[in-house]
Amino acid sequence: MWRLARAGAARLPAAAAPAAPLGGPGGWYEWWSQSPPVHWAEGGLAALQASAGLPWWAAIACGAALLRTGVTLPLAAHQCRLLAQLENLQPEIKNLAERLRYEVSVRGKQLGWSEKVASFHYKKNLRRIITELYIRDNCHPFKATLLVWVQVPMWVCVSLALRNCSVGATGSEVFNYFVVF
Repeated sequence: MWRLARAGAARLPAAAAPAAPLGGPGGWYEWWSQSPPVHWAEGGLAALQASAGLPWWAAIACGAALLRTGVTLPLAAHQCRLLAQLENLQPEIKNLAERLRYEVSVRGKQLGWSEKVASFHYKKNLRRIITELYIRDNCHPFKATLLVWVQVPMWVCVSLALRNCSVGATGSEVFNYFVVF
């Protein structure tokens, strides 16, 4: 099957030939592997290895430990603090929701609101109250996802940097440092 596909591709005119594949030269993978954050990670690994005099495998392990301690640990502690604040807000939110439900039902009876209109006003005001509590305590739930938004790109950059260092990718000056040991 591969031969047939390759033979068929050879018969295509130059104008109809597909662009570079996603993982091939000029694709998004190569672009990302040559990006500045990946080169910074390569340089950091090379600097760690050069300064500590460690073999490549120990430099990788120490680099991972440094990143986990310097970046991930503080963000995880911040996330835990935010989640604890959110959990501490729950009883207050529950009390305010009960009081709001009563006030909306009384106001709805006075103005002759339908159940749908009363429900709309209840939800709208409850969202406003909860947002005010998040602002007061500076603990919006989206802030608890900061760890993921930092850790995933960091993991991708370090993985690509390790790939560049191990295969001697084009533009990777670090390859010579890792071949020595």
